[in-house]
Amino acid sequence: MPDSDRIRVGGTAWNGEAVLGSSMRIAWRWSPLASLLRFGYTANWQMTGGDTDLSGSATPGAGHIVLRDVTGQIDGTLLDAAAPGLPLSCRFLAQVQMSRLTLGGRNQLADGTLRSSPVHCTARAAVAGALDLPALRGTLMPVGGITTGALVTALSRQHLIEARLTSDGGLSVWATPELAMRTPVLAGARYDTVVAW
Repeated sequence: MPDSDRIRVGGTAWNGEAVLGSSMRIAWRWSPLASLLRFGYTANWQMTGGDTDLSGSATPGAGHIVLRDVTGQIDGTLLDAAAPGLPLSCRFLAQVQMSRLTLGGRNQLADGTLRSSPVHCTARAAVAGALDLPALRGTLMPVGGITTGALVTALSRQHLIEARLTSDGGLSVWATPELAMRTPVLAGARYDTVVAW
């Protein structure tokens, strides 16, 4: 795992840990059996912090990493640590199942689902009131060289947020008109970045 101003890494490739932001801890341990099956170094990992408890396996390559069998619970602490540039800070609990997530390189993709509790969000810049959303369902699905994603209300399936991850790492997340009707300050809101590893 690369070291940066937001990620501090300690230990070795065989057994170590990293801290994301100041709240999320990622610990890993080399898995000899998985490494043999995947013909390359593979580690089992666990991420904890706040109410997040997520685990899976990781196989790094030249300029990329492949996460497989990612399961567990996440909360808003992880979203705040991973994407501090988002205009909202949200509180929720969500169950995650992701069969594969490839970050870095030229073949980035994601394939998984999410089910959340009701969501409570507040604007970071205090330009809008609180936003309360019902329980949500999320999907990420690779189609060709693009992964498309959406967050919809669990009962009515109303689309609130859509996302796109391109194979070269371009990530875009935007509010739908349905979400803008609930929170006008998000009308036209779009978050664009490049995923780097």
